[in-house]
This record gives sequence, structure tokens and C-alpha cells, in this order.
Amino acid sequence: MTEVLLARWQFTITSVYHFFFVPLTIGLAWLVAIMETAYVRTGNDLYLRMTRFWGKLFLINFAVG
Repeated sequence: MTEVLLARWQFTITSVYHFFFVPLTIGLAWLVAIMETAYVRTGNDLYLRMTRFWGKLFLINFAVG
């Protein structure tokens, strides 16, 4: 493989990673904020459990990114 081909592969992988994970992080941030707001307003423990679950996935996604 030439250096140019390796550079193109690196750019492709980086672009695909960015294309998938950035919108996922933005979407999860809104989802977690909405569920936390619903928990505070209603006091329903289901929203708290949902917030903790999706919040963990958000933090993992954010840390990897």
C-alpha cells in the first residue's frame, strides 16, 4: 500500500466515525435532558432509571469521541 492510499483510508475511517458519533452524542444529550426534566417534574422513578441508563451510554460515547 502506498502512503496516499493509507492516508485516504485514515480519512475515510475518521469521517465515518465523525458522521455517526457526533449526531448520536447530540441526540443523546437532548434525550437525557428531557428524561431528567420529566423525572424532576413528575418524581416517577422510571424516568430516573431511564436517565441513568442513557446517561451512561452518553458518557461512554462522549469519552470515546
